[in-house]
Amino acid sequence: MRRPIVVSTIGLAALFIFSSLTATASAQSTDASVRGVILDADGAPIAGAQVELRNASTGFRTLSLTGAEGRFTFNQLPLGGPYTLTATMLGFADVSQGDIELSLGDRVELSLVLASEALVLEGFEVTAEVGGFQARDRRLAAATSVTQSDLRALPTPRRTFTNLAQLSPLVAGGQNIFGQNARNNSILIDGVNAREAPFGGEGSSPFKLSMEALREFEVVTNSYDVTDGRGAFGGIRATTRSGTNQFQGSLFGFHQDERLAARQDLMGREVIGDTRTQRGFTFSGPVLRDRLHFFVAYDGERFDQQFDLWAQHSGNDFFQSNAGGRISSNDMDRLLRALPQYGINSDQQQIGFFQRTVSLDTWFARLDWQINDRHRLTFRTFVDEYSEPDRNNSDIGAHGIFASSYDFTNEGTNSLLHLRSQLSPNTLNELRLGYFVNDRGNRITTARHPQLWVISQSEVNGAMENFTFIPRYNRWTPETQIARTFNLTNTTHTRWRGNDVVFGTDNTWTISEGIYTHDTAGRYDFFSIEAFEEMRPDRFRRKHTNPGQELEDPVQAGLVELSVFGQFTRELRPHLEASLGLRYDVALFSTAADYNELLDQELGYRNDVNPVDWSNVQPRLNLFWDRGGQGVDIVSAGAGLFMGQVTTRPYLYSLIDNGIRFTGVDIRRGDTFADGRPVELPTPDYDAYADSYANIPGDGLTARDLGQGSEAQVVRFLDADLKMPRALRAHASYHRYLTPNLRVGGAAYLTRTTRMPVMENVNLPREVSFRVEGEGGREVYVPVDEVGSRAVARISDQFADALMYTNGYSTRSRSLVLDAAAALFSGGSFYASYTLNESRGAEAFRNEDDQRFVGGSYFDGYSHINRGFAPNDFRHKILLNLTSPEIGGWQLGTFLNLTQQGRFSALVGRYDLSGTRIRSETGYAAFVFDPADPRTRELQGDQFVSDLQWVLDNAHPNAARYLRENFGQYAVANGGIQPWRTQLDLRLSNEIELGGRQRLQVSIDAFNLLNLINDSWGGRDNIYNTAALYNVTGFDPSTRTFRYTMNREWGQSRKEGSGFYLALGARWLF
Repeated sequence: MRRPIVVSTIGLAALFIFSSLTATASAQSTDASVRGVILDADGAPIAGAQVELRNASTGFRTLSLTGAEGRFTFNQLPLGGPYTLTATMLGFADVSQGDIELSLGDRVELSLVLASEALVLEGFEVTAEVGGFQARDRRLAAATSVTQSDLRALPTPRRTFTNLAQLSPLVAGGQNIFGQNARNNSILIDGVNAREAPFGGEGSSPFKLSMEALREFEVVTNSYDVTDGRGAFGGIRATTRSGTNQFQGSLFGFHQDERLAARQDLMGREVIGDTRTQRGFTFSGPVLRDRLHFFVAYDGERFDQQFDLWAQHSGNDFFQSNAGGRISSNDMDRLLRALPQYGINSDQQQIGFFQRTVSLDTWFARLDWQINDRHRLTFRTFVDEYSEPDRNNSDIGAHGIFASSYDFTNEGTNSLLHLRSQLSPNTLNELRLGYFVNDRGNRITTARHPQLWVISQSEVNGAMENFTFIPRYNRWTPETQIARTFNLTNTTHTRWRGNDVVFGTDNTWTISEGIYTHDTAGRYDFFSIEAFEEMRPDRFRRKHTNPGQELEDPVQAGLVELSVFGQFTRELRPHLEASLGLRYDVALFSTAADYNELLDQELGYRNDVNPVDWSNVQPRLNLFWDRGGQGVDIVSAGAGLFMGQVTTRPYLYSLIDNGIRFTGVDIRRGDTFADGRPVELPTPDYDAYADSYANIPGDGLTARDLGQGSEAQVVRFLDADLKMPRALRAHASYHRYLTPNLRVGGAAYLTRTTRMPVMENVNLPREVSFRVEGEGGREVYVPVDEVGSRAVARISDQFADALMYTNGYSTRSRSLVLDAAAALFSGGSFYASYTLNESRGAEAFRNEDDQRFVGGSYFDGYSHINRGFAPNDFRHKILLNLTSPEIGGWQLGTFLNLTQQGRFSALVGRYDLSGTRIRSETGYAAFVFDPADPRTRELQGDQFVSDLQWVLDNAHPNAARYLRENFGQYAVANGGIQPWRTQLDLRLSNEIELGGRQRLQVSIDAFNLLNLINDSWGGRDNIYNTAALYNVTGFDPSTRTFRYTMNREWGQSRKEGSGFYLALGARWLF
């Protein structure tokens, strides 16, 4: 029986409704505002003046009244324009300001002067002033905006708008803000959630939202607005397009193929080349003029995509995997010849270059209804369907062959209902209801069967090298995973006693469901090529389903996140503005696992828990100072706490791997039953497995059957005190306008995030059995006479592992940005920046497994991980973004990105040094011996010292420097950094008038332009073969020392990278 859920579904629903009615708030929406002051001819403020703002293209209209200080404010306005603002007052002549265009985050400041009707008759000129380039002053250093003009003018790889997140000086790869993992960030589209909960990110389609339906977006890093929540390091904020009073449409197409690309990559390998075609349409216009407008779009992609397996070397003497493992040509032939006996077609190509056809279709629709002057209702939805055959991610891409691949699909829908209500001249309310569902599936292409792994060595260039070779996988096929998120937000903006006030609530309810088949079909390991040829496995393991515990329906896990918040903004003195806010979030894990009594008895942990995190009080402070009041010297600073998010996949695993559903099978050659009889490892029979899944071995081979007492292979569960990540973000910046259209400045940033999620093995005893001599005192938790055997350290033999989803390591980042920006004539713009960054926190988190870096101790309070570098850390970034003025319809957009990024570690090869059973037995930091230390020669011998010196002399300088900096200690995790890399992309576009409202836009994009100029340019020096610095050759119990051999190829570098490719585009607008 399940333990009663702490908060019932009815109670949660009531809490949602109550919070939306009693407090009001939102996630960030457009953040576009028009505000200002109305003065008379003598400069005195005019109170009670009526101010109207109207969008001529849609008929949107809203009203306000000036307060005692003559001020008015319009918040959260629909983007676009042209807007016209009109001020009226009895006894004064009306004054208007037109041609106001609004982009995401714009704050347009107006100063209007009303003259009496008598003065107007005498010829007094009525005036108004409007901001331009400086409209985003308050977003400087807080967010990077990608506008419509950027989307139109800049080259965009795969036409995926999130790729343009690279325009932020604080993003150097993917969407990893501050060099920290993007899965911890928020994604909002039109103010509602678009983040997939199980994995983080936006889902696994190349894009969910077509660029044709996107208006603009921001990369938000240091906005301290209390409406901004649930993002540890920041997030993506996007807004979509809407219809106007004019019927408009477009037909578009973009194409690239091998004829428009380099025939060789930077390693000199002949490549097949990709062929990608995108085509679609948009159409928009009025249903009722000034009242109801629509916008629809379709964007479809067909992509013949190249991929390679065991093709990272262009010669004929050996083959190299994508993970760096190398196999001689002779040994590879032996492995391939043995495949048919495992049911693999010998006539089908298994290694080399391949091509698959990927398809993606997206649909978008939006309706905007101006109900009256006070209320505006928006409905928006977009849908995506993605199919990728022959997928080879993770272990397959690293070590697998073609037969190990599977098919992947992803489908999603994101819908919004938004009501904007002007409740009074100074009070605006926004209500949003959002729904996001993402369905991803791993589709099996064969019968369900055990994995095949060959883990052995091959002689390459006179040296023995480790390799892993995977002919069959299906570890996680078939699987289904669906995540549904319901979002309810409501925001109120008002002005009270001279303060701009925001208060409200932002709530999400996520239901994650799935069937995870990980490891249920079993796995054969072969420790030599001969064993693989002879079908003699050295190990067989399986997560064997107990009778009556079969997963027929997906399990469901509920996560509820509620918040309330409020914020005051006012001028402390002229031109110095302060915002002080407070946000409070609660997170509830509402689904409990089936109670495992054995776990409670053996280890003292209950797994039927509903953690509730009540601790997320988040004060925020932001200061904005227009020094001198002339809009020339702009200073901003701020600090605040933020609640992050977790991925829900481990949560689902806690309901599946509850220690009741499965029994562990893990037998090796030489194992015996309790009575001493040898255990015979099963002989692989893939024909039988194809006939019936029931033929896969398991019965009679469990640890319990062998008399070892173990009831379960692994149990996973939630920490009863599980907390959400908590981040501190702070910054200070200064910018100066040298001219009204030229700005320079700089900013310093600091982030620190604690309570990051981990899987922690609570079945590992803290008692140290002994410490390794001569290498920093590494802790070992198994007896000295059992090191290297099957024995692992356990508190209870009833579980192989007891993995608790809990809080562990922390991260921190420091960044300095220097930048310059200019607005050029005829729509041109220029931006340049330099970033110096350092990101710490060497996470290796893999959702369901205990994968981590381990230094001298597993129980070091995560100090080894905390002082390591983040996997996505970057040290330097130089960014240049230039959009030329439009001349004769022609425009040039260039994007230059120079970064030093990419991290690697010095590790010990696959070997469980301490008996912790960390995933794949990798992650143990190498103790870096000093070849000049006599003790090294004494412990490891002459050959080891000679090979170590050879590596120091011949590895890439960055790799050698990393080792030297760590002499006499455990290598800092991710302490090695790759050399600089350069990416230069270009777009040349032209718009041709065809008559009437018809136009033709044509473009050509050049990606990796340097390689187009010279076929030896445009790549990068990549430090590879860093999987293992040492390999264990033995352990001496008498001296308590490990013996190692050096990987002489560690830290070598080579020129890598894809060659140039061109993409042609055309868009007919009507």
